[in-house]
Amino acid sequence: ILLDAASGHLDQICSAKRWKGRGVGPALLAHARQLAPAGINLSVNAMNHRAIRFYEHEGFVRTGEGINPHSKLPIFHYSWKPAISR
Repeated sequence: ILLDAASGHLDQICSAKRWKGRGVGPALLAHARQLAPAGINLSVNAMNHRAIRFYEHEGFVRTGEGINPHSKLPIFHYSWKPAISR
């Protein structure tokens, strides 16, 4: 994970190819949520359908779209905020 815990910006989350589909992604994301409990924001390439499904399954909500300043490809912005306890 590459995360700025102070701002909640998640820049990178990845695992070795052999670990895909074995729960590593959700475990890494759970750790990121512990490090940034106020919420997490991230951007994902619009064509990365697997990542989009993963983040949406994990409770992230699309908040906008833009262009990656480096690749010039379209991106989607996502956000996760913890549920409010009552």
